[in-house]
Amino acid sequence: FVYEVGTENLRSLKRRWRGYGLSDVEYYRKYADSWGLKRKLISFSHPLSAEFLGPLSNKTLSFKEKIQIIPFLLAITFLRYFYWLKFSIRR
Repeated sequence: FVYEVGTENLRSLKRRWRGYGLSDVEYYRKYADSWGLKRKLISFSHPLSAEFLGPLSNKTLSFKEKIQIIPFLLAITFLRYFYWLKFSIRR
């Protein structure tokens, strides 16, 4: 189910996934000291799982629909990791 209006543009996408990237940094920094390597890898792989693999595993989408959304999923996954890295370097 999608509860979006569908009025996103590139600027709003960047702003939205910038926020997710910032959240990822804050969450990772808050808990990473108490995590082992396995948990750190799970945290780092979360954007890939949530933004790319999760939607592609949706059984209600046809193969054609999945192929059509891959560029969008790659874009939002890239933005989330980009901003995670950017905020990690800044702070």
